[in-house]
Amino acid sequence: MADIFTLILVTTVFAGILLPLLRPGSDRDLGAGLEDTDPSKQWEAERARLIEQMQDNDIALAEGRIGVVLYGDTSSRLTAEANRFVDRLRKMRPLVQRPGSPQSRSTGDGISFLSAAAVVVAALGVHFAANVNDLDMTVSPHATGAIPLAAASDEVRDPVMASLGPDGAPNIAEMVGRLEERVYDGNPTEDDIQMLLRSYRVLERGEDAIEVLQIAAERFPGNVQFKMMLLRGRLQDPEFDPSEDLVRTVETVLQQEPDLLEAHWYRGLIQARQGRHEAARETLMTLRPKLSANPRAAGAVDALLAQLETTTQSDN
Repeated sequence: MADIFTLILVTTVFAGILLPLLRPGSDRDLGAGLEDTDPSKQWEAERARLIEQMQDNDIALAEGRIGVVLYGDTSSRLTAEANRFVDRLRKMRPLVQRPGSPQSRSTGDGISFLSAAAVVVAALGVHFAANVNDLDMTVSPHATGAIPLAAASDEVRDPVMASLGPDGAPNIAEMVGRLEERVYDGNPTEDDIQMLLRSYRVLERGEDAIEVLQIAAERFPGNVQFKMMLLRGRLQDPEFDPSEDLVRTVETVLQQEPDLLEAHWYRGLIQARQGRHEAARETLMTLRPKLSANPRAAGAVDALLAQLETTTQSDN
């Protein structure tokens, strides 16, 4: 059906292009159009225009609408225009074709035939291009007994289904194992670490989370969030060890985020744990005025300051 429609379309277009060329009188003289090219006719029209403007100039002088100077300038201009037009007509006279002279035969026949051929080629090209992916409706796809599906291709394992157990429940251990492989291989992404930390949080594996956070802090030194999570995990133990790496971590965070109040609080805790009571008191006293909007944090700072005061008095 598509072939028949294409043939009708091409035939119609081809006939529409060729029929005007085959009509009698298609090469008749079209004439000069509405504009007469006869020099005498052109001079008559120009002379009538100049005479009319000269009369208007004379009337304007008589009525007092213009002065003598303007009258003279206008007259000179019109005279100059008349002289220039006469000179132009003299130069054009040999080039003007006389009415009734034979016109050259139209040279558009070849272009018309080429245009018709281009339309035919374009229509056929579009037709074949449109049928490239069409199903062949004249034969059965099951003629050879084969099923036209990618059934023989390798099965792609769905990562979601791969994490389900036999009963359809999520296999948490398998998911966590794959995440741990990616993290401990040495080339994890931030998303891998975040997903593994969430899994540890659900499984209450806090100690394992601290080890992963240490890896993350080294792998992504510009990520302040990982460092803060590491500090929270390490300092939640009241008997934490104020090691040098812990001090470096909090100082690095404060270099990256100087206004992070939580990091200043951790600095004060580490200094107090190290026995640097004066440094801890200075840090906490600087932090205390900034916690007016957070009574709970302010209370914790006040409690630590009181503890430091008691410790200092007992030492004395």
